[in-house]
Amino acid sequence: RVWKRRPGEILVYHAFANSRSRRDSTHDIKGTGAVHAAIARLRSNGLNISLFFAQDLPISDVRYYQAQADIVVDQLHYGRLGSNARESLMLGKPVIARIKSRQIDRDVPLDSIEEAPVVQATVETVYDAIKSLAADPERRRELGRKSREYALRWHAADVCAARVEKIHDRIRAGLPPDIDEFPDPAAMVTQ
Repeated sequence: RVWKRRPGEILVYHAFANSRSRRDSTHDIKGTGAVHAAIARLRSNGLNISLFFAQDLPISDVRYYQAQADIVVDQLHYGRLGSNARESLMLGKPVIARIKSRQIDRDVPLDSIEEAPVVQATVETVYDAIKSLAADPERRRELGRKSREYALRWHAADVCAARVEKIHDRIRAGLPPDIDEFPDPAAMVTQ
């Protein structure tokens, strides 16, 4: 469970569970092909960088590899944070992903997405995003710090439990489970 790094090597982590059944020559739902291509291009340009592509990895091992990563790349298409991104943010890792705070089913942007300290990228821009972060260890450290703060604010167990309880209360009262009615997560974080 320990990545054997070369001296000075930058480790990029990208995960895709059940990739063999969820990806084919016409569908690449996470942008995995672009991530592999970006790392290959960076390596061919002389950068000391490697990709750990987690697929079919037992969930009990995932955190060990996430914790060793210098950069995490999540999905590059859909506009939301996947579980890999949320876990990596909680670990204080800089995350690259495509996120959109305005979703199809809402008129108002989601604060939990808008505030995410994620480096925005698509399949077309992931090369530049990885290259930029790889070249700037201070930026990676700062993003890691912000990532942990963000994850505690929005995804800590007590914060999520309070939101679920609020949803239950609203549904029992015959009200819609409107996200704007959730309690302020900043007031609830316990560290």
